[in-house]
Amino acid sequence: MKEETNLWLRKAYEDISTVNILMQNNQSPPAIICYHCQQAAEKLLKCFLVENDIEFPRTHDLTLLLERYILPLDPDFEEIRQSAIDLSEFSVTSRYPDASNDIDLPIAREAFQAASLIQSFVLGKLKPG
Repeated sequence: MKEETNLWLRKAYEDISTVNILMQNNQSPPAIICYHCQQAAEKLLKCFLVENDIEFPRTHDLTLLLERYILPLDPDFEEIRQSAIDLSEFSVTSRYPDASNDIDLPIAREAFQAASLIQSFVLGKLKPG
């Protein structure tokens, strides 16, 4: 794996670790959990792009990354499209008071599942062979 890919992967693991800690505490703000789930998924998708020498814009839009840059290279990523769509909104909604009021613990759990699915899928694609 390329060094730059590893750098992105380390940053993704920081978000994943944060989510794991927050999920263990019932007092954690669900919007923050969702934000870190989105961030982890974003960095994981960017790992795949970096590893495959695909240039991409500075964006938090998981759907854009997936549809414009990843799916043309590897149609198997269709399997995680819905998870990416579901998480994409949290890059913005989770950071603003009026938009994050409706984010509750069940939504945070769903975000965690979506991020976990993306993590497993992308890691499987990054492994050689």
